[in-house]
Amino acid sequence: MTDIAPSTTTDIAIPEPKSVSLDLYADLVKQEEFLADTIKEWEKQLAEIRGKLQDVLKAADADEATFAGRPVYTWHRINRLRTKDFIKDRPNLAQQYIEPKVVDELNAERLKRDNPALYAEYQVRQFKRV
Repeated sequence: MTDIAPSTTTDIAIPEPKSVSLDLYADLVKQEEFLADTIKEWEKQLAEIRGKLQDVLKAADADEATFAGRPVYTWHRINRLRTKDFIKDRPNLAQQYIEPKVVDELNAERLKRDNPALYAEYQVRQFKRV
């Protein structure tokens, strides 16, 4: 694939979205909608229940909870640091560990402005209900 120079014209060929009718798949569309709504409701209920269980652990200042004699929940430490909290709580100590960071990053906004067709070719698409 060859590189494309920045556009100098306003006649840029950006692909038009293609559409397909799902009329023949009405049952699938309805099932997807029903399941998506059901999952959303269940996820909401699950989040509420987990929040209540977390509150129990916090109130007891416990790292682990058991049910019927076996461990079921834990505040498991993962290999990530709450960086903002550490810097806020211990700024002097944090200064010893702060290092400059140089990052090369693609300027996607400039690419979009200079070469809209090329940007569109690589633009991420996401399947979602409208």
